[in-house]
Amino acid sequence: MGVEQTAAIQKGEIELATGIIEVDDGYEGIRVFNDPMVVVLPKENSLSTRGVLLFSDLSNEPQVMFETEYTLYQLVLRACQHAGFTPKNITRVSQADFGIALVAAGTGVMVLPRSIARRYSVSGVVNIPLASDELRWELSLFWRKDQVLSFAAQAMINLVKKHLTQQ
Repeated sequence: MGVEQTAAIQKGEIELATGIIEVDDGYEGIRVFNDPMVVVLPKENSLSTRGVLLFSDLSNEPQVMFETEYTLYQLVLRACQHAGFTPKNITRVSQADFGIALVAAGTGVMVLPRSIARRYSVSGVVNIPLASDELRWELSLFWRKDQVLSFAAQAMINLVKKHLTQQ
């Protein structure tokens, strides 16, 4: 969940939000999208011929990452640290398409959800899957547990449950 959504839902300015969140004591939610992660690499990178990559394979690679307030930045950073390293030579971006263009130009590698990497794919890059148990992009619709939801919010939750939920 982004910083702005977190503040808005905590203040009660909004009832529902979408984002990447660990549903805990403070929130309830419904997972609506579950996407594996890939590493976007320049075709000439030595890792580009592998069938699958681990986060530890990226330890010596310069990285293109989202700005620090993005949830994906935090997820990737934690996964790197869990693999035993902290990324170095980070180029920060706020748009996936610009990040992929930087990868194509040889600036570094970028970890993205597969659907986003495919949407903005350009020539000169390849998408190599990350080992599936290391990190996934799990988008949820969520709300505060202690909040009484309006009829409209309850209707939205029911609509999402009916048409969009993924296991």
